[in-house]
Amino acid sequence: MTGAGSNQSRGRILPYQREVTDDVPLIGADLTLNDTHQQGVVETTDHGWKRQTVNNYRNRIKHMYEFFLALYPDYCSQGGVRDLSQEEIDSGRHHTNKKDLVYTGLNVHLLLVFLANKKSKGKGKLHSFTGMRKYYDAILYGSKQVDQLLPRSSEKWMKSYRKEASVGKSKGMVEECAADPVTFTLFWLWMMWAVDGKNVFLWVFGLLQWACMARSVSIGTLLFHNFCLGDDNIICRYDRHKTSQSGESVHDKHIFSNPFDAVMDVFLALTIWFALVPLQFETREDFSGVAIPGKHQPCNDSTISLLLL
Repeated sequence: MTGAGSNQSRGRILPYQREVTDDVPLIGADLTLNDTHQQGVVETTDHGWKRQTVNNYRNRIKHMYEFFLALYPDYCSQGGVRDLSQEEIDSGRHHTNKKDLVYTGLNVHLLLVFLANKKSKGKGKLHSFTGMRKYYDAILYGSKQVDQLLPRSSEKWMKSYRKEASVGKSKGMVEECAADPVTFTLFWLWMMWAVDGKNVFLWVFGLLQWACMARSVSIGTLLFHNFCLGDDNIICRYDRHKTSQSGESVHDKHIFSNPFDAVMDVFLALTIWFALVPLQFETREDFSGVAIPGKHQPCNDSTISLLLL
């Protein structure tokens, strides 16, 4: 029995999220579809994955089948690896690959052998869990493209490796590439450098990234419709972000003024930025590439006076 509390925690189920089935035979399943119509379906379906992500997955899948070809040729000769058709190669959906794994009946034990072999970096070092998970995500992507599910044992291995990597990290066996955080003092000096250099774009970009606690790609794609006025703040809402490409779980970012430090005041920075070339914003929403003084051309005297207020 499902109580009211569990229903509330799950949230509303949208119409397109309701359960569907592929078990019922299709009427006219053998019909030949128009190529243009099929391409339209493919274009929409491809929007579920970024091209960069797909290419990364395909490169990792290539690592897998090359491992099988080199060390387990019998598995490949029995149908574990197949050649792509010229049509599949020309479609670009397999990146630069000429082969692919066969996901129907995929030998999960060999997959786990590959993952176990890949986890070691040599000299007693281990790959991070994030790095290994990308290989697992790649095989999940490939299997989903042909509507095949992997055995649960593969998922259990990844859960176990999370623990192994955690223990290894505590012993200094895991090397993770992570950027050091920017301290407030360093960021303030960065903004001062931008103002002194009359680089208004860098000033605005940096303050927005700091205020929204955002990745640079999230700020670089902002448009006018992503901003609206709050009671005493500017509200910023992305169209999508890294973990929500469909835009379903984006949240408002509230940006406030800083009357005590002009260099850190987003309101002042935006006001100056928009005031420099207002006519260029009348016919475009994308203001990240607008030619503004200090970035694409020298500042005039009035601009300098405005920046030094």
